This record gives sequence, structure tokens and C-alpha cells, in this order.
Amino acid sequence: MDSLGVPIEAIPNSLLGEIAEALQHYVVPIYTISPGIGSPRIWWFGSGTLVEVAGQHSILTAAHVWDAIRDAEQIGLVLTTFLSGFTIRRETISGRVIRNGDNPEWGPDLALLTIPSACVGRISAHKSFLNLAQQRARFAELR
Repeated sequence: MDSLGVPIEAIPNSLLGEIAEALQHYVVPIYTISPGIGSPRIWWFGSGTLVEVAGQHSILTAAHVWDAIRDAEQIGLVLTTFLSGFTIRRETISGRVIRNGDNPEWGPDLALLTIPSACVGRISAHKSFLNLAQQRARFAELR
């Protein structure tokens, strides 16, 4: 059940499909590439949501994903359904982590990864950045 007491089974498949389709505009799988014998090896680590906060473009992901990729040379994002890869040099990304140090198992487990402005155009050609200030205002209107 969600916080409103509605079981997930009660949500029509058509609505779940619409939600999944809408999320595709903002969600990116995250990977790293490590050199291998013959060909490089791709390591999948999770996903993130492209967000804009006060004019800054970032990826909102889990802190444990950031922990896993923070030492990589390059961080990759999948921008289309055709698995087009786009990599960003790790040293150009800064991360801020929010986690429960006393009990990390129960969260929060979040990281906000700021991406360089030079990458925003390429990403925006395929994906959108969810403006969190606008979302907050819309949520406030619902109350």
C-alpha cells in the first residue's frame, strides 16, 4: 500500500503505464566502464533522476550508487532506449550525500550529483531535467 492506503494492485495498468512513460523522460541508468582484455567492460550500478535545482543540473540517485562509482574514471548515462552511451569524466562531477549515519539501512540514502554545464545540452537532446522548484510549487497547490 502507498501512504494513501491504496494497494498497488488497485491502480489501473493504464495509469501505471502512463507513469512509467513519463518517468522515462527523467530517469537514466548509470554505469562505469573499466578496461578489459579485448574490450572494455560495462558495470551497471543503478539509476538516477535528472533534476534541476536553482538552475543547477544534477542527477538524484542513491548514496550507495555514488559510493560505488565515485572512484571511476568515467561515469556513463544511458540517454535513449537504444542504449546510447554518454560518459562524463568523474572529476567534473561533485556529489552531496544525505544519509542516516546512525541506521543507514533505513535511509535516507540519497546523493545529488552536480554535472558540468557543458554536458547539459547533450543530455537535454534526449532527456529532460525535472525542475524540483516547480514540482514543490505544484505539490503546495494540491494541499
